[in-house]
Amino acid sequence: PGIGSPKNHTLMADNKKRVSKGGPLVPPALFPSLSWKTGVWILVGLFLLFFHRLLFGMNFLWEDIIEQAYPNLLFTMKSLGQGELPYWNSFVFGGMPFLADMQTTLFYPPAWLLYCVQTFTEPGGIAYVWFIIGHILVFGIGIFLLAKNFNLSETAALFAAVSLMCCGYVANHIIHFVFLYVIAWLPYSFLFLKKALETGRTRPLAAAILFFALSILGGYAQYVLFNITLLSVYTAFHLLSQRKEGRRVMIRTILFFALFCLLSMGLAAIQLFTTAELSAESVRTKMTWENSTVGSLSPSNLLTFLAPKFYGWITGIMEMDRASGTFTNGSPFWGGEGGHLFWETTLFIGITPLLLMITAFSGLRKNKLFLLWMGLGLFFLLAAFGKNGPVYPLLFKLPGFNLFRHPGRFAFIFSFSFILAAALSLDYLAGLIRNPNPALLSTTKRALYIGSGILGLLLLLSLTTLSGLDAAKAEAARQAVLWGLFAIIIIALLIGLLLKTGRPSAAYGLIAFTFLELFLFGYRFGCGKQTGQEAYPSDTRLDAIRAEIAQNPYRLQGRIFEGPGKGVRLFPHLNMGMVYEIPLVEGYNQLHLQRLSRFVHEVDPQKEMALLNVRYRAHPSGQGFIVALPDSFCARFSLRSTLITADSGGEAIQFINSPSFDPLRQAIIESKPSLVFDSSLLPEQLGTVRIRTYSANEITLFVQAAANALLFASEVWYPAWHAEVDGKKVPILRTNYLFRGVELTKGEHQVRFYYHSDAMRKGMWVTLISLLLVAGLWVGFSGFHNIATQK
Repeated sequence: PGIGSPKNHTLMADNKKRVSKGGPLVPPALFPSLSWKTGVWILVGLFLLFFHRLLFGMNFLWEDIIEQAYPNLLFTMKSLGQGELPYWNSFVFGGMPFLADMQTTLFYPPAWLLYCVQTFTEPGGIAYVWFIIGHILVFGIGIFLLAKNFNLSETAALFAAVSLMCCGYVANHIIHFVFLYVIAWLPYSFLFLKKALETGRTRPLAAAILFFALSILGGYAQYVLFNITLLSVYTAFHLLSQRKEGRRVMIRTILFFALFCLLSMGLAAIQLFTTAELSAESVRTKMTWENSTVGSLSPSNLLTFLAPKFYGWITGIMEMDRASGTFTNGSPFWGGEGGHLFWETTLFIGITPLLLMITAFSGLRKNKLFLLWMGLGLFFLLAAFGKNGPVYPLLFKLPGFNLFRHPGRFAFIFSFSFILAAALSLDYLAGLIRNPNPALLSTTKRALYIGSGILGLLLLLSLTTLSGLDAAKAEAARQAVLWGLFAIIIIALLIGLLLKTGRPSAAYGLIAFTFLELFLFGYRFGCGKQTGQEAYPSDTRLDAIRAEIAQNPYRLQGRIFEGPGKGVRLFPHLNMGMVYEIPLVEGYNQLHLQRLSRFVHEVDPQKEMALLNVRYRAHPSGQGFIVALPDSFCARFSLRSTLITADSGGEAIQFINSPSFDPLRQAIIESKPSLVFDSSLLPEQLGTVRIRTYSANEITLFVQAAANALLFASEVWYPAWHAEVDGKKVPILRTNYLFRGVELTKGEHQVRFYYHSDAMRKGMWVTLISLLLVAGLWVGFSGFHNIATQK
């Protein structure tokens, strides 16, 4: 409806009552020309502009995309091409679960389309980039629809969508692909859950469950926790708002939210159960306070609200001119211990949202929704301070919150909440000129002037901290401050114009300038120099090693964990084993097994190398390999009869490190053997082991045992691995702390190791049952258009 429509006349009369009671205004429909479809197309255009360098092949994503996503994709595609699911990955960490790791996203339905496309396109090429970044557009459109459903005008909803789609936190985490997969579906689950709670209908509830299950399967548990926190707080807010509606309505709200949580997790159970099985064995079993608070904000980080590049900024194409010492496409980051904190602690949402909220606060201070978003944002901003603030110590005591690092990541909830509060402020200010109370307008303008002045003064005061800083860093900080001052002036003028005229052009100007702020800050961050193929070029040396391994399996250790040369990394990429199909001892994965981590850090390096079947180990100088003699490291499979029983893993490590332990002859087991062994026999006297088949999920061996013996497999122990001897299931003994062992009687045997996860089987049944229950809720569907456009 236009400004003069009967609906708006009624609204203006209602606003007089609201003002007389000190309440906030409801903005009139100021922008009749902007339909929701037009808003979506504007978002598409801005998305293409913001990420044009990546979407059109000028650059390629870097960091985690090269280190983790690209190797995972190649390994997945090869496994699926061979007609098997990749349960186990033998190319990193000496072997670890693959499918059980959520970040492989094998159960993430949109990824299935990607795998189909990647069968006839370059793996990890431009199609993969579009798939990853496309989630940001999905997120932006969802925010636009959600904001509209919160009774915001199309223009305010567009402001919210642009601000969140391009905010510093999203742009700086573009290299963390699973973050994007999880947050992309949050606004849709929020939208349909809100609709279900308001109407009491089960169809939107079923839609909310499906979208949130997608979010869970996106592959990053920390952001799933963030999402459920947001939805829980909103549901509690909605419940309080309904307290006068009667007990029946409140019970229905609680029941709907319980069904939403349980069935969403139920749909994702096939992944969650297997990931829980892995987590129980991983280094994330326990998280210390010290590890958890890595990546906490400090008070100085608040300056990045206004000058996001004050402490430097990083991109994947940053280069230094050696002659002048200056940097292009970035600058050294000095705002924390480690460059990664640049993206882990970024707070920048643009100066526009801050000034909008400051200006509108006096009028919206009694608006419950505004207070919800502002309060939620402030709370999680304080949580982001981690060890430097009062909130995170309390959250750390709660289940879930104590499993993750980087409290600075709470900046996502802060960004989400503050931007929605700012969008509400924009609508309020747009309608303020039609308010019959001049005093309220005068107070609002005064808030604009004072707020702008305070922000500008804070920026000027920050310049006093630059004394003693080197010239390059000081100059970058000054430029950031100057841009911040310029932005404050422009935004204040645009808000002033909006207050004076109420014209749409002022609001559009605010949206355009907000996009410009965020574009100049973040559009280059995700840009890297190399494609996946360029980062992993062909290597004749590695080709020769792979040919050797095909004849006689062994591993490479390109990273020194302990002893001389500790910290040396011979290979530039830790997960290169998946690309070159060479089994490595190291890797890059947050859920690697706790026993492997303890083994490589606590066991004597020479014995570690021997037991891990390592033939090539990085030289402590970082130049080339140390090549082990064939008789100085364990074969992948061998027979032992000299056994030592340990009561615990810690005792097993002590035995291994003792001078008397011979890794080539002896074996340490953590349970009592059922057979009697002749310890006087040497391994070469016990018989032979021949590998018949060796694949990721199954190993078959032919063993000729001259006496009772323990078959020692230099293969990492994991509860989903099982063994059969001559077709009968037998227990796998945890051997030499990290590995597998099977007891064999004298004679010939067919031995089979196979991967079968009971947790995955149970999860599959829970997923199927949950799917049936959701189908029961999905009685009908009134159409996405109606849900999306209805306020």
